[in-house]
Amino acid sequence: MKTSNTAAKILSILFSGRRRRFIEQLAGEAARDCRGRLWRIICRQTREMSPPEIRGYARAIAADLLEEHVEHVLERHDADAALRASVITAGVEQLVATAVRDALSDPMWEAERIAA
Repeated sequence: MKTSNTAAKILSILFSGRRRRFIEQLAGEAARDCRGRLWRIICRQTREMSPPEIRGYARAIAADLLEEHVEHVLERHDADAALRASVITAGVEQLVATAVRDALSDPMWEAERIAA
């Protein structure tokens, strides 16, 4: 009896880790699909913003952009639609991190920051 409980716990841990990696993979794919579009939307406005402001601004837009792409990614991988919310949440985090990196590496951002 005790052995089966231990085995069940081990399997649960293994499958939850595998599920989490799969969600991150799907989220990354959706985020890559949206990266260029998000950058086109936010690039001009972010030049006047600090990194936390960029993060908040990108986060406000990212979820809407990801929704459509997540549907396509789930279909492409024949993944369960129940993963949708988790994939969007993980995708927003990845997309926001990328947007902040893009904004901070934009040469115009640095030039304007120095001039101010």
